[in-house]
Amino acid sequence: MRIDVAWIAALLFVRGDIAVEQTQCVVRANLPVGVENQGGYAFDYQSGKGDICRVYRLRNMPGRLQTPVLWKDRREVFMDLSLPECAAKSACQWDTVVRISADSSRVGKSTLSYGLNRDEFTDDPDAYRSELVSKPTRLPPLITIFGGVVPDGRRNPHRIAIQLSSYAFAKGAEPYTLRYEIEITGMSEAMRLLRPATARDSGSGLGLIWHAAASDSFFRYLERNRLTDLLPGGDKSKVIFEIQATEIEVEEFQLLEVLAGGDVIAATTAPAYRPAFRLGPAGLSPPPGVPHWERPQPRQN
Repeated sequence: MRIDVAWIAALLFVRGDIAVEQTQCVVRANLPVGVENQGGYAFDYQSGKGDICRVYRLRNMPGRLQTPVLWKDRREVFMDLSLPECAAKSACQWDTVVRISADSSRVGKSTLSYGLNRDEFTDDPDAYRSELVSKPTRLPPLITIFGGVVPDGRRNPHRIAIQLSSYAFAKGAEPYTLRYEIEITGMSEAMRLLRPATARDSGSGLGLIWHAAASDSFFRYLERNRLTDLLPGGDKSKVIFEIQATEIEVEEFQLLEVLAGGDVIAATTAPAYRPAFRLGPAGLSPPPGVPHWERPQPRQN
């Protein structure tokens, strides 16, 4: 299965599959579709992998009500959302996450919990998991794609198709260039890029927080250029931001969160390159808004 068709939503809502633009994600192996069926909940799940990507999918079954689900392992959140209600005798759609990076992957146990508070029932199915076997010799793109239909707290369905891309470029002794791209695609609803500290007061509509890329300079740039609102179609569907850094690190475990009316309705791990921040000799904490990165990546010349 190749995942490189024109745009996510064009397939999400026509074929029930997903597409990733220009990512060369070719799925070469899929685990069998698994089925959960407890307490009146019933849904499918599946994990696949390619040379540079992993794919996770969830799909409600016909005649089933909205189903809260959390699928993760010890390091990553694959999918944290509610599957929308699916009418009887209808074709239910997949919600899908694609993770593109240079990490190798292997089959291992995951945690799949669902129902009330996302922990009423729990299973431990096999899934393709990231396996960091060595430090990378290059700086590969870090790309996260999320697509599907997700209900909010009032059971209103929202169509979402997002691609987050983080790049790091180095040339000799020159500083790194870090490039961030955020794009909504196809039939996705409009979204607003939110500061984490004020996201709960974001009002109506959909909001997006990419925690790994959030910084004061990023949001100052967005606000100064009036780029906080992403609109599907046209030149306002994508934001590109670049900064320079003498040293960089990888923020691996922070989340992409999608909010509706100030409440998180979907989340998945979405890594990004960040400028490195080193603690001083007195062990001072980072300034407000600057996280502490747990896994530094050395400079690659």
